[in-house]
Amino acid sequence: MPGTFRSSSDLHCTGHKLRRAVRRTTQLYDEALAPTHLTITQFSLLARLEKDGESRLSDLADQIGMDRTSLSRTIRPLMARGLVIARLGQHDRRAKVVCLSKAGHELFAEAVPLWRRAERRMAQILSSEGQVALHGFLEEIAASEKMALEAA
Repeated sequence: MPGTFRSSSDLHCTGHKLRRAVRRTTQLYDEALAPTHLTITQFSLLARLEKDGESRLSDLADQIGMDRTSLSRTIRPLMARGLVIARLGQHDRRAKVVCLSKAGHELFAEAVPLWRRAERRMAQILSSEGQVALHGFLEEIAASEKMALEAA
């Protein structure tokens, strides 16, 4: 119904501001990673696999805060490029396990300096105190969402 929002500030809720900031931040990282043809989401997935070695898909989805469907959409092009290898789990043959291939390790190493450049850019945008505060707020939001999902 027209007139529901009385002022322009009503249109700028926390969700709107957060989505706008996320879109700009994603753009900044994606532009930095463009030479590798990786998105920040794909880079984050490769970083997790670089750290952990291998992971079950369900565990990986939990660790990076994605649902399984979104993870599948993100990992599929990485597998097609030969960066990620999937196999059946040794202990549970029903579980799919993924890890980085040699090419995946190499591309990740190439992408890290580009990612670091984007991190430095974010540090310029935010003060160091602002960055610490933002990280704290984001962790609070992520933890509250996880607790809400566990309670459901």
